[in-house]
Amino acid sequence: MTEKSLLNNFFSKLLRVIAAGLIITVLAAVSYVAGVSAKSLPCWSMQGNNPQHTCQSASTGPATKPAIKWVLPGTQWGSAYTTPDGIYRYDARGNALLHYDNNGSLLWSYSDVCHKFALDEQNHVYVHDGGCFGKKAGLNSMGSKEWEGKENYWNGGFGVSIAGGLIHFQEQIYDRDGGAVWPGYCTFYPDTIPDSGDDSLVYRQQCSRGSDPHVIDAQQIARDPGTGKEFWKTLWSYPAAELRCAAPNGTILAVSGGTLLAINPDGSLKWSKEGHHKSQPTTLAVTDSGIIYAPKEAPGDYDRVASYDLEGQARWEITVPGYIQAAIVADAQDNIYFATAEPFALYSYSASGTERWKLDSMCVPTSSFEHITIGEDGCLYVFSMCGGAGGLYCLTSRAPLTELKNFSALPGNSHVALRWSTRTEPGNAGFNIYRAEAANGAYIKINSRIIPARGSAADGATYEYVDDTMKEGKPYFYRLENTDLQDNNIFRGPVEAVVQKRGGAAR
Repeated sequence: MTEKSLLNNFFSKLLRVIAAGLIITVLAAVSYVAGVSAKSLPCWSMQGNNPQHTCQSASTGPATKPAIKWVLPGTQWGSAYTTPDGIYRYDARGNALLHYDNNGSLLWSYSDVCHKFALDEQNHVYVHDGGCFGKKAGLNSMGSKEWEGKENYWNGGFGVSIAGGLIHFQEQIYDRDGGAVWPGYCTFYPDTIPDSGDDSLVYRQQCSRGSDPHVIDAQQIARDPGTGKEFWKTLWSYPAAELRCAAPNGTILAVSGGTLLAINPDGSLKWSKEGHHKSQPTTLAVTDSGIIYAPKEAPGDYDRVASYDLEGQARWEITVPGYIQAAIVADAQDNIYFATAEPFALYSYSASGTERWKLDSMCVPTSSFEHITIGEDGCLYVFSMCGGAGGLYCLTSRAPLTELKNFSALPGNSHVALRWSTRTEPGNAGFNIYRAEAANGAYIKINSRIIPARGSAADGATYEYVDDTMKEGKPYFYRLENTDLQDNNIFRGPVEAVVQKRGGAAR
């Protein structure tokens, strides 16, 4: 149709505009759901945020044995979401929700929240404000509260799930603006929403006050013909099982006393596999290509990872020393990452069951909380407690090859001298200095231009940068950024210094 004929046919144009608007609306809805599903969200089996996300990241983790890109020392356990603009993390120290950029610098914090939260594709965060008995609340991407809802009435069912633009809290289901949409339902774990296109269909772990009856309910919103009120109608129940997640083909995965269960969408048993963890939280990873990874018991001081397809056919098993803890996480290429204890180690295996790398320096604690997350920048975020001091580590296989000997901050009269030296500097571009007023605070670059590399692939160099722009009597924390010619970067520090007098000159 030509532009002239469109102008001469008002109704035709109006219909086209309306149709275009509907298409845009549908595409926006699809984009919303796809955006949420594609995030690197944790799959928390026992305590979780969003079990419908099956421990598969949209990104690819470290392909080779990784190096520490940065570390946030002194942090406590907590869940994590990753986005293109950084990482959102709950920290048990202070019950705080923290948002860091990709370089580990604090952007904002929100105190006194429960350990379960959810994040949508616009980086709006949904929390229990004021602790696990606090009111439901929605925060914007800058960490400011935009709305609040009902208080939580029971300690034990405070998970948060997201589906189709709706926020599933236990007592009430809200839209993203805080409007009450559907009634809530007492569930022990968060709602699992299958990819069925019907947001009113959910799978839930039935709850009771003070105990978990281990019953899975499939429920759907229905309307009482007499009163007109909406309520959750139970379609079927599956006894003696703990819900884990819904696979892409609709299969519901659960565990029962060491048996891995695959349940059909109608509630009938599809298949089962014995020999899986009984006492340890069994955390599964299910990929979009239909691969299941699950921890499995092995004789002696060993554990296994078993891989199945969605029909229950065994693909492979691998055996590792120690026992597997926390979650098994898969990346976009179906590689997996998991941690063991006694001995402590962090592993990565390929989709074919081949070991890719092993890192012995990570001590991931035993817990049903998520401790391994893959960032959209390809980093692996791991909470480790080696040496007794907890820390959040960002691990990367794209690190500069510079070998750093030392990095120190020496306070002087009215200045701090930052000094470091290297052994070798293959492909090195240079260094930057970042400063903050807290060890895990907001870091700001203080050098105006990159400090150029002076070493080589065979030789190192010694460097010094003097900071005289701080306030007197205050502690400052410094991090050294090393950047190579391919724009890969890594951070050292933080190191602390206090200056008593103000003044002096840089040299």
